[in-house]
Amino acid sequence: MKCQIHEGANQRRDFKNIVIAGMGGSALAADMVRVLTAGWLHIPLEVVKGYDLPGFVSEETLVIAVSHSGNTEETLSCYQQALEKKACLAAMSTGGALIERAKNDNVTYAQVPAGAQPRMSTVYHLRGVLKLLQHFWVIDNDLYDQVKNSADWLAGEISNWTAKNARS
Repeated sequence: MKCQIHEGANQRRDFKNIVIAGMGGSALAADMVRVLTAGWLHIPLEVVKGYDLPGFVSEETLVIAVSHSGNTEETLSCYQQALEKKACLAAMSTGGALIERAKNDNVTYAQVPAGAQPRMSTVYHLRGVLKLLQHFWVIDNDLYDQVKNSADWLAGEISNWTAKNARS
């Protein structure tokens, strides 16, 4: 899977905290990132599954808004709040309003390929969020590679299991 990062004007690198906003399968990928990076991150990472960002979000926060379709209203609400709070903002989606807003607002974004249902794209969302964390220097290349390789292995196992059980 190719996940292209489109760099915006937001280049801050020294964060006090991270918030990943998403719903459904997008939030699942964020939860996986939180668990997989827990031993390496030296700053708090919170996953928001709703309309509102936490009160602590500020210019020293990296907010990643994730929506498979790009049109999830809760994620778009968090995106807007992050802009208003002048947080360092990034977006990830297959397209939709989220990518259009990121382009218009000159915000860094990752666009992942469309085609699969959101819950079936969890591994791709996981890789996209990790790529954004790597882009902002929150995680290093070694950690990205380790988790990406694990995600690739998991995707292969899921594919094998699905193919095997489809024949049963």
